[in-house]
Amino acid sequence: DALRRLINREVVMGILMRVGVAHMEWICANPNNRALQAPPLMPIRVDEDDLQRKLIDDRLDHDALTNEKDYANLSFEEYIYKRYGQTPAEYRRAIEAGMVMMSAIRQKVVPRSPEEFERTLRFEFALARPQYSEDEWYEVSHILIVPSGGMFKADADDLLAARATASNLYQQLLAEPDKFGELEDKFNDDGPENKAAHGSLGACYGDRLLLNFPENAQFYNEIARQNLQPGQFTPVLQSARGYHIVRLDKKHPHREAEYTDKGRRKQIEHDFINEQAKYYAEIWMRALNSRAIVKHFYFKPSQSFDEPDVDPVKLPEDNFTLPK
Repeated sequence: DALRRLINREVVMGILMRVGVAHMEWICANPNNRALQAPPLMPIRVDEDDLQRKLIDDRLDHDALTNEKDYANLSFEEYIYKRYGQTPAEYRRAIEAGMVMMSAIRQKVVPRSPEEFERTLRFEFALARPQYSEDEWYEVSHILIVPSGGMFKADADDLLAARATASNLYQQLLAEPDKFGELEDKFNDDGPENKAAHGSLGACYGDRLLLNFPENAQFYNEIARQNLQPGQFTPVLQSARGYHIVRLDKKHPHREAEYTDKGRRKQIEHDFINEQAKYYAEIWMRALNSRAIVKHFYFKPSQSFDEPDVDPVKLPEDNFTLPK
């Protein structure tokens, strides 16, 4: 019904803000028709404790940056102005405005009836169930062989030697899989963190980009292609870092999400309100902009041909000169 009313008439939104109190009012195109009237005016109050919790992150950042040159000896008020270009009072009002906006959107999209809201969330979950479900994923370990000088600087002989070493290790592991720990400890050229974890790379997903695991998708696709079972190894795989022998440690099957999963309802509610917030915030901003007076200010650089900040350089007469 709300969508139909928005489509069938022009809606003008007015948001009045004060410190800690804001009112939202709808002005309908047909005020005499009670069926089209907005819900009764409900005040939105900003709780001081919630506001202070929003400021905690800035206070922690201020404390952490006190030793840096650009922020040394700055008070919290000076830090706020330097970082956001606002006085503490202006910054506080900006936070209050954001909290009021989110509360207003929540009032708008959350039905007053708990039963109706529960039905809405279950319907939203049914539509988006695949995105909450978990695809098959793996836990993997590897042995990395890096040629002398790295993959980009090594010559052909070094590349061949590194690949031969990796192929030899692969053949040994096929014959004696239990020797992985021994061979990893002796030959793995990965960093100290990986060596301390005995070659474990942790989780391997097919649809995620992991910054600390750039070969994630490559390893996942190879394991899926060969349909490996836990304890089995991939053939030697080449990447930008070197040559890998990958062991599948554990396989986690695809899991369909359930509405009753722990924390699932809270996640669905959060996603639902966020999506609705984008929709209503855009409508409100369009309504406000339709009544706004927009002024454009153009910045004129101080360095110009008319009034240069530095002494002009005299050019020879036959050189091209720019007109004023």
